[in-house]
Amino acid sequence: MKLFEPSQHSASSKIPETSVIHEKSEKSEDYVAHATENEELNQENFRNLFHATEELYEKYTQNCRNESEHKFLQNLLSRFRRKFYINNAENLELVCQFFERTLVNELPLVRVNDVNLIYRFFGDLHGSFSDLALIRSKFWSDGELNGKHFIFLGDYVDRGIHGFEVVIYLFILKSMYPNSFTILRGNHEFSDMNRQSFLMEMRLKFGNELGYQMWSRINVAFGALPYAAIICENIFACHGGIPKHLRSMEQIEQIPKWVTNDLDESCVGFQLIWNDFYTKDLITSGEFHTEPRYFSTNRLRGAGFIIGNRGAERFLTRFRLGYIVRAHQYPSCEINGYDYIALNNGAVFTLFSNSSYVGDVNNTAYLHISILNEQIKIYPLVDAQQSEEFFNKSELIEPNDAAAALKHRDPFFFALFDSAELEEFEQKHHQQQQQQLHEEDLSHLLPSTPAIPQTSSLLLPEHQESQMRQESEQIVSPPSSPSPKTTKKRKKRRQRKQQRRRKQK
Repeated sequence: MKLFEPSQHSASSKIPETSVIHEKSEKSEDYVAHATENEELNQENFRNLFHATEELYEKYTQNCRNESEHKFLQNLLSRFRRKFYINNAENLELVCQFFERTLVNELPLVRVNDVNLIYRFFGDLHGSFSDLALIRSKFWSDGELNGKHFIFLGDYVDRGIHGFEVVIYLFILKSMYPNSFTILRGNHEFSDMNRQSFLMEMRLKFGNELGYQMWSRINVAFGALPYAAIICENIFACHGGIPKHLRSMEQIEQIPKWVTNDLDESCVGFQLIWNDFYTKDLITSGEFHTEPRYFSTNRLRGAGFIIGNRGAERFLTRFRLGYIVRAHQYPSCEINGYDYIALNNGAVFTLFSNSSYVGDVNNTAYLHISILNEQIKIYPLVDAQQSEEFFNKSELIEPNDAAAALKHRDPFFFALFDSAELEEFEQKHHQQQQQQLHEEDLSHLLPSTPAIPQTSSLLLPEHQESQMRQESEQIVSPPSSPSPKTTKKRKKRRQRKQQRRRKQK
């Protein structure tokens, strides 16, 4: 059984050698037999890569709880990477070609209108192999995908050390199950953006020359990704935010595909992957003291716009939508793994799905939507305690973060750092651990911080807003205002002091 019907390949991707033969002799029976044999061989190789990737993720889920099992995982990763060394990375070319053929007729704006499906949305992964493995184990490890649809909101590479493994698996999943996965493009799926971190990863894993070629080929495949999705004519999904001058959805459908470099800042595609909403973290940053009326230049990020609530409400009204689901804004999700903005005519959800983004552990969450049951809920993926116990590592790749290097055991990761620097940092890290142990002895005297709730019903925005306000008040209780009696006493004291000073004069 074929995975897909043969379709015209994109101009940007490699043209198969058999196409040239076909031009020379269209009626050649030898060519037909050769092409059929090649197609069957390619499909068999692709299935083998699919099973190898599934095996990698399955064994990772089962073996990552202690030091010996972690070493077993590293050997497993090395064997998996070796499959892509063969014949100048021909297996990567095969994966990219299957992926591009699957998306060749997909517009930059995807529409999914099946109300019988359960939809789940995930935020930034940033090369976090462990988080994608956990998502797999929760939702499709049994191979059952009927009635399910998964939307990934972009940023699959950079900062994390397993961008390659994450991208390969997502490409294969989309090729194998095109109707069950929607994979959107983020601002890090451009060569200008991922030239430092992701290119560094590929060169360290596959060598300078081959690593560069593989990095370039993956970025060409990124050009096939759509920029936004509309689910059941009610939910708008993208990586960043809504564009400032969007007059019709056709503007998104007309975004050129196969662009590998950054887009122009004024265009719709750029704003879909870069814009931010006016979330609570921007208020505390000090850069934005007041909410933008509609759109304001994003001085903090240096790219795109900040979208005020009125801008979001105008967008939902204009296009008759109810919700906006996006990722991109980690500071707003740092505490709970998500952010929620209640609007007068809907809501904005921000999600983040990398549980070790800043060299330590943080909460992550996903959005669950069932149209038939009218359910819109946010569930935790990994809370900080579970992440520390289950994964016991960080997957950050930033060159200045020695803490992440010490916490992770991948030999590739240690190559980023000088050994003397790591040794010096390890001594400081050990001293900090000793100090933390001393502080833990006194932990029973400190108030406990409430954990992320298991389920947060978001069907009624006004109820959810009051619930979230109550939760935030539990976490950080504001100082109580003084009673009328207290203020009278204070005034009397001030008057007495003033009288004494006058007498002394």
